[in-house]
Amino acid sequence: MLTGGFCPETTDASVTPPDTSAYSILPSFGYNSDLGFSGGATVNRYLYDAGHSPYKSFMDLAVVASTKGFASSQLSYNRTNIFGTHARTNLELHVNRRLNDNYFGIGNSSPFDNDLWDDDYYNFESVSLGASVRTRHPLYLTDERRLDFLSLAGLSYNIPYDDDGQRLIGQDQPEGFTGGWLNYIGAGLMWDTRDDEFDPGSGNQLRAEFYLMPGLLLSDYNMSVLYGEARQFINLKFLNNTVIALRGGIEHAVGDIPYWQLPFIGGEATIRGYPYARYRGKSALFYNVELRNWLVADEFYDLRLGFHIFSDAGRVFNGQGEWDQLFSDHKRTYGLGLAFGPYDSDIIFRMDYALSSEMRRLYIGLGYLF
Repeated sequence: MLTGGFCPETTDASVTPPDTSAYSILPSFGYNSDLGFSGGATVNRYLYDAGHSPYKSFMDLAVVASTKGFASSQLSYNRTNIFGTHARTNLELHVNRRLNDNYFGIGNSSPFDNDLWDDDYYNFESVSLGASVRTRHPLYLTDERRLDFLSLAGLSYNIPYDDDGQRLIGQDQPEGFTGGWLNYIGAGLMWDTRDDEFDPGSGNQLRAEFYLMPGLLLSDYNMSVLYGEARQFINLKFLNNTVIALRGGIEHAVGDIPYWQLPFIGGEATIRGYPYARYRGKSALFYNVELRNWLVADEFYDLRLGFHIFSDAGRVFNGQGEWDQLFSDHKRTYGLGLAFGPYDSDIIFRMDYALSSEMRRLYIGLGYLF
């Protein structure tokens, strides 16, 4: 999603008088092969105080709709330096509606047919809503490194609709076909040594999270999820500061798992080139590699222009007997991308074009994938 519009010049809390605020209203637009063209607006409110960095609080209200029937409203509130500490909390509320949600079956070998895809056989309508709170508690903090303990909690509701029974999801009727609540608590650890949050050129980030969704929390499905992710960034100074960006992730779920909570691969967030949630299973493994380079960085024209080439891959597992196939039948995609933005800014606009064995996908949005 791309955003642009008026934003106040003063955004540095260190030079802003105490208890001042700034507002911005930003139109947003973008394109995603899964969602189509999308547009909307974002309203931001920053509250600055000399004792908080980079701000005391940040509130964001976003409303978006797309040409393929996706509509979303989301409110998020971020607060720093809670109770005089370096802890940081983010509260989020959202409501989503999708007219073209995807279900292709379960397993790493779930079949695909182009004619059925064109006839919307794999698509259906869904509605979801939720609320979550996420707090980062620093355990170790320096200018270059930080280790955070994560506390997580939330509730969510999801329901699919297949009125005519002619879609795959209505014929399979997987676990969760009747919808339901999933409420959770969780904890995690995150280690971060990246030199920049938005355009990292060196360092790494490691994250591990564990979620419990028991009936005690009024969840309709009793389950738990373990998620881990690692990112590494290597700057090749001898190749004009070309950056090798690496990411790997694994997710495993146990218990009574509704289809929408099954770990998956496919889509912009995991494996570009496949449609959203192309493969689902009880476990998912994915990994990405990108070579990034800024070809033009001109301060006079206030412009940066770069490119990246990438490859994404992964697979899912749906039973213990499949782990002996850990290194086989991985789904792979390849692609090219462009990146551009103001010369000295965290804003990066990105366009990715990816190819898989089944189709081609285009993504236009804000910021690198990772």
